[in-house]
Amino acid sequence: MSDPLERVHAQTTSAELVPPPARVIETEAPGEPAQSPPATRRLPGARLRRLRCWTLSLLFILSTLASVVLANLIVHRVPTRIDVTGIGLYELSPRTRAVLERLEGDFELILAGPWSDPQQLRLDARIVAQVLDTLAEIAERSPRLNLEILDATRPQARERLATVFQRLAQRERTAIDEYLAQVRSAREALADAIARIDRLQGDLATLAQQAGPEGPIRAQLATWSQQAGVLGADLRRRAEAADAALSRTVLASTVSRADEAARICEAALSRFEQELNALAQGLRNLADSPQTPLPVADALTPLASRLDREREAAARARDALERTPVPDAIRASRALERASVALLIGPPASGLTAIDLDALFPTIPPEQAREGLEADLRGHTESVVTLALSALINPHTPIVVFVHANAQANLFESGAVARLQRELEARRIDTVEWGVVAQRSPPNLAELDPAGTRPVVYVVIPTDAGVAMGDDPALSGPSRARRLAQVVADLMNAGEALLLSLQPSVQRAWGETDELARTIEAFGLRARTDLALLRESRPAGQRVVEGALDVLGIPGSHPIADSLGMLPVHLRWVVPIAPTDDENGATPLLRTDGDGIWGESEWQGLWQTRAQALAWSGIGVPTPTPRLDDLDGPWDVAFAASRASPQGSGTQRLVVVGANGWFFDAERAAQVRIEGVTTAEHPGNGQLFESAILWLSGQDELIAQGPSARAVARIGPIPDRVRLAIAWGLIAGLPLGVLFLGLLWRLLTG
Repeated sequence: MSDPLERVHAQTTSAELVPPPARVIETEAPGEPAQSPPATRRLPGARLRRLRCWTLSLLFILSTLASVVLANLIVHRVPTRIDVTGIGLYELSPRTRAVLERLEGDFELILAGPWSDPQQLRLDARIVAQVLDTLAEIAERSPRLNLEILDATRPQARERLATVFQRLAQRERTAIDEYLAQVRSAREALADAIARIDRLQGDLATLAQQAGPEGPIRAQLATWSQQAGVLGADLRRRAEAADAALSRTVLASTVSRADEAARICEAALSRFEQELNALAQGLRNLADSPQTPLPVADALTPLASRLDREREAAARARDALERTPVPDAIRASRALERASVALLIGPPASGLTAIDLDALFPTIPPEQAREGLEADLRGHTESVVTLALSALINPHTPIVVFVHANAQANLFESGAVARLQRELEARRIDTVEWGVVAQRSPPNLAELDPAGTRPVVYVVIPTDAGVAMGDDPALSGPSRARRLAQVVADLMNAGEALLLSLQPSVQRAWGETDELARTIEAFGLRARTDLALLRESRPAGQRVVEGALDVLGIPGSHPIADSLGMLPVHLRWVVPIAPTDDENGATPLLRTDGDGIWGESEWQGLWQTRAQALAWSGIGVPTPTPRLDDLDGPWDVAFAASRASPQGSGTQRLVVVGANGWFFDAERAAQVRIEGVTTAEHPGNGQLFESAILWLSGQDELIAQGPSARAVARIGPIPDRVRLAIAWGLIAGLPLGVLFLGLLWRLLTG
């Protein structure tokens, strides 16, 4: 169709096939108003759509509300929490979980106090709320631990406490009856003492009359007679108080206040012993006096012997009462009566223990109460409850003997481990000091462990052989060092468990043998006490050498190292330790391989003049020397080792750390406040000591990281070369990477 006319005809024909849309043209008559268009009619389908939308919206709201309600019910009943802090700040520590998993039988934590009365409570409401919340979380974690919180301001609380005491008294009825019988026996001994003192008063008055006219002998005997009368009156008052205690009952039960009567009888018998002992000695001195008439002197000697026998009889009665254990129910009675108590009750085989409310609800200084309160209190509450539970589930707690070679046994008096002592005592771990120079024989532990069932761990503190402590040759540095080494060797031969610390030895510098370091060769280990690991750094371009290192545990090597996690252990004057062979049963615990560290052989100058500084610069500071020093790391600085016991049965264990003083309070208990949280400055030190004691005492299942070690996130030390790589990656790598991606995109997209 090239003809234009044909094209026009064709277009006209096709247009006629599809009629155009109809157009309505409305006309108006002249003078008539315009009419509005008719209203649009709503179709039935529109109403149905709106009704369906409203119904779906209502169903959505109701289902959301039901989901929220069900979620709250599930959260309330299921002991599950999600901690999003990244450092485990609001979850139970591994040690707490380990203790809860070890619970056998039902345990009950009863917490009573005037919670609804702020005037009686006298505690910060935030502290109470946080502690109670943490206790509830601990109880939810274990089905074997039931938490019961009683408000002492309500009558129901006292009724409940009376019921608890009656239940405890019923399960310990036999022990209570035996204890009550012993108390009554002591009361009878007190009655005998009163009768004997009355007789003594009369005998002394008679002897005073026989001494003749007025004189010093007559006056002395008359004075003793009067003193005996005063003593008899005091003993009668105490006896009446004991009878009153035995007649009163506890919490509307049939159990008398036997413990109060026992304390009264013990004090009365103790005074009776002291008075008779002093009087017997005075009678003997008076009998030997030439001024005493012969008939009186002849009567005084047998009278003194009689007093000795009476004193011994009273001492036996008092000792029997002191050795009789007080039943748990009676021990808890005073706290239950006060209605302010935190009482942890275990199965009959475990007994019970009371938690000090002052320890459970600590006083937070105002400057620390503004921030970080929850983190501080969570760890504190966990520690208190975990210690109480551990004391019940582990009756055979270890005894820790601190062994040293100071001139006198004054380690505890110096306060170097004062806080450590208190923490160990809170776990029912007894501590004993053994100064091997002042005390040649080992301490007698029979009083602490009559049955001999508790494990004993010897913690050895090395001595500086270059320091003398007096003019006595036995107090010279080498003599004390040899004495300590001999004691350690004897303990190893006896199969004892030891936590041994080592330090650089001046004896090696003098060309002699470090006998203390040689003792670990029996476990296949060798300590390089002729070296001291030092670290070199250049802050602000100045060379600084440090004698303190922060070392990390070796993950997966040993339970002790695993309990450290990323917690650094702060060590001073570190010596490297290495195994003598690969099959010696020794496992490395701590290792350092940071940049700038080397084993310095000429450390004696710093040790003798500037040992306390631990950071040196300028003239006289040693530098690494390839032919003299050890430059090839990494270095292991702590080992856990075991071997067959030399006594023929069992296994002997040893933990050796190549540093001294790392568990002293100055290092272990030092605190620092970070982002509102008070935490240990060197938490790895305390964790290492606790884990080592548990492992050495054979309680491997309790080795875990405690709450105090988890308050602040810790990042392991970054080597210098890694820090440099990170810095250049941020400065140059990031821009270059963006530029490269831009060029690549341009090439791909054209």
